[in-house]
Amino acid sequence: MADMTLVDFMENYSFYIIFFLLAGICAILFALILILRERSKIQKIMHKDPIMDIWNLNYLIYQGNKRLRTDRNKKFATVTVNIAQFRSYNLLYGWDMGEKLLEYICMLLNNSVDSKTEIASRVQGDSFVLFLEWENWEDFMTRLRNLQNKIQKSIYNLTENHLRVRMGVYALSEEQEDMKVAVNYSNQALSMARSRKCSEIKVFDRALEEKLRETHEREKMLEKIEIDDRFVAYYQNKVDIRTNRIIGGEALVRFLDPLKNGKVESPAYFVPYYEQTGKITEIDFHIMESVCKMLRKRLDEGKTIVPISVNFSRLHFIKKGFPERFEAILGKYGIDKEYIEVEITETLMIEELMQQEMIKSTLNTLKEKGIRLSIDDFGSGYSSLGVFEKIPASIIKLDRSFFMNQQDRERQIKIMRGIVMLGHELEAQTVCEGIETEEDIQVMKEIKTYIAQGYYFSKPIPQEEFEKILDRQEEIKSGCP
Repeated sequence: MADMTLVDFMENYSFYIIFFLLAGICAILFALILILRERSKIQKIMHKDPIMDIWNLNYLIYQGNKRLRTDRNKKFATVTVNIAQFRSYNLLYGWDMGEKLLEYICMLLNNSVDSKTEIASRVQGDSFVLFLEWENWEDFMTRLRNLQNKIQKSIYNLTENHLRVRMGVYALSEEQEDMKVAVNYSNQALSMARSRKCSEIKVFDRALEEKLRETHEREKMLEKIEIDDRFVAYYQNKVDIRTNRIIGGEALVRFLDPLKNGKVESPAYFVPYYEQTGKITEIDFHIMESVCKMLRKRLDEGKTIVPISVNFSRLHFIKKGFPERFEAILGKYGIDKEYIEVEITETLMIEELMQQEMIKSTLNTLKEKGIRLSIDDFGSGYSSLGVFEKIPASIIKLDRSFFMNQQDRERQIKIMRGIVMLGHELEAQTVCEGIETEEDIQVMKEIKTYIAQGYYFSKPIPQEEFEKILDRQEEIKSGCP
């Protein structure tokens, strides 16, 4: 054995050598297969939506960037898709039904794209992004409109609910190589579509880019603004149509724009930004304090005051402390609770379940403390009589839309009269807002409600003008010239 050469050893043990070599190769191949499988699983986790059978945004961005580098002769677009009112549908029918609807929409989107060259992906919830090819822009827009109609009709056939589909579109330029930027632009276009009440396909173009730039500059300015300096209360009268006397008012926030020489801007100019930052709550309390100061001044001067309603954002009702701070401001100025009303919209209750409980608790606390609640814009959206169970309101404000519906006037009158009667049963005052014509006044008389608010009597006016009208009213009442 000692004299055995390497050649002899290989000849004598060739079988074992080959066996171990093959075993080693097999082990290596097996390990590679396992690695590839795990890699495939990891890629699937990274690139597939965790719940739905659809790609995720990471995959769309990854594959889209590859296509932009390799197919420079092709034209591409990103399309962000959103289902309007899906949140309400989810709350009404439950999470399971909402998930089934989203699965169905995923199937429709998957079937709408060419799987070899295009991608459908889900971002989260009811938000989707498509990566599509196009050649002729008019044909491409027709394709999107057809897809929009198909999804809307399919949703109705499945659920018997009319849910609108909105889209934001961005056509990638030839030099565009970053899919993240492209998706951001289609998202921005979608945000503009969301601001419209009708179904819309909004394209990101130069005009929209300029509008977004203006919005960005405005937000930079708003970030630096001191609330006390630039936000003021305007007042709109509430009038008893039987006597034409002012019996109350609503305080409406206005912004004095320093970039436009103090031009008065409505809430649409600043509320979206301040709601995002949460600063809207401080603005609401600032307006409340302005109202309290005005009432206190008039009381000290021995003048008549009337109840004023103040709008409060939904953000107040999903965190603790609102009733206590509200009471503290009333106490600071010595204003009785009957003279400041908390005005909220009926859509306040369309929130996540846990937030609903917090909102309901806050509203009940306000009611227990004797603070009057006013439901604004009742009838403007998906109204439900269940709102009266959820919001213990002392005042119900009928929306202008009730007066605009003239297709079946007799039926509309009966509906409005029923709401007024229900208000009486609940010991809640009914106010008709948006009153603009003599015909509106006649409708109010027919439904037997008599408190009106709208341009027929007065537009929102500065505090000084509102006080002058109150003073003049008292002069007439007392017989003074």
